[in-house]
Amino acid sequence: MVLLDDTLLIARGLHRGCYRHPLMPDKCVKVHLKEEYNQETIREIKYYRRIADKVFPEPIISQYYGTVQTNLGTGYIFDLIKDYNGEVSKTLLHYLSDKSMYLRYKDDLKRAYGRVKTLANQYAIVTMGLKPYNILYRLKNQDNGELIIVDNLGCSNLIPLAYYFDYFARQKLSRRFNQFEKALQDELNAVIT
Repeated sequence: MVLLDDTLLIARGLHRGCYRHPLMPDKCVKVHLKEEYNQETIREIKYYRRIADKVFPEPIISQYYGTVQTNLGTGYIFDLIKDYNGEVSKTLLHYLSDKSMYLRYKDDLKRAYGRVKTLANQYAIVTMGLKPYNILYRLKNQDNGELIIVDNLGCSNLIPLAYYFDYFARQKLSRRFNQFEKALQDELNAVIT
């Protein structure tokens, strides 16, 4: 059993907590705060199993590695996304909400966003929605980074055509990116296109 406590906590959302894995420094463990809210994770795990044979030559999503029993319930193991200096990467929301950070990284954020958008389309990634707190900006050095989607993958449709046909995945993805760009501009007055 893996023991998790608040010293390992990275972030806590409405339904899940994300902790550093105490035995594997390059992994994190997501656990449900209440079992009745596990549908999001179940949906994501089904999607990860669906795309398990896809090879991504560049990181675009955090990888899933299976489950582990913890003192807080079932844990789901994922990559721990870290910057070049070993710090846990911060969310895109962090960079867009802080004016000085936004101005410093604005050009690279635009480049990284274009890259993640292109790769997501190329590999027909399926997301429930894109949120700036579910995308990490991993700094590769002091000036440049890449965006990695770490949450909200998969589809809630009864018959998820997007899982079986790239055309439908790309159609859905196009809508998600358009909604995301509009929300960033409306809510954060940020443009990254």
